[in-house]
Amino acid sequence: MGPMLRICYTSEARSPDDQHQFAEIVGVAAVLNKRDDVTGLLLWDGLHFLQALEGPDDAVMECYARITRDPRHFQIRAIFNTQIDHREFGEWSMTQRTLRPENTGEFEEEVQSLVSEVSDLDLRAFFVGFAALSDGRCRQADNRKNELLPVRRTRG
Repeated sequence: MGPMLRICYTSEARSPDDQHQFAEIVGVAAVLNKRDDVTGLLLWDGLHFLQALEGPDDAVMECYARITRDPRHFQIRAIFNTQIDHREFGEWSMTQRTLRPENTGEFEEEVQSLVSEVSDLDLRAFFVGFAALSDGRCRQADNRKNELLPVRRTRG
């Protein structure tokens, strides 16, 4: 196999919490990634994406270019753009995890498990950190909702 590239980026969703749109993104990406021999991992917390793409240089660059042109993403920031000699996500044409209210508190643990075999410690730390921050933000939002419930006052 020729040279390989890994690009890892973050972006924001133009339509936060749109599960249908996210499913559409994942479905199309899985087909194209399999066709182009691109592997990786995608996390979504309802607003932010974190994705690692790896594979043949040209295929990864074209995949990343498609993402940067996709109007569903904005605030796209490349974190890693590195030549690699082996894949960290070699068997995953599109593995993804989504933070939802029902998995708050477990999202970080699930991501830690997914990346436990990743040998690039910076890459692993970035995914675990993203999951921890996202999980914490979701729990904070839930706590604020509970605190903001109207208080019934009774007259005595």
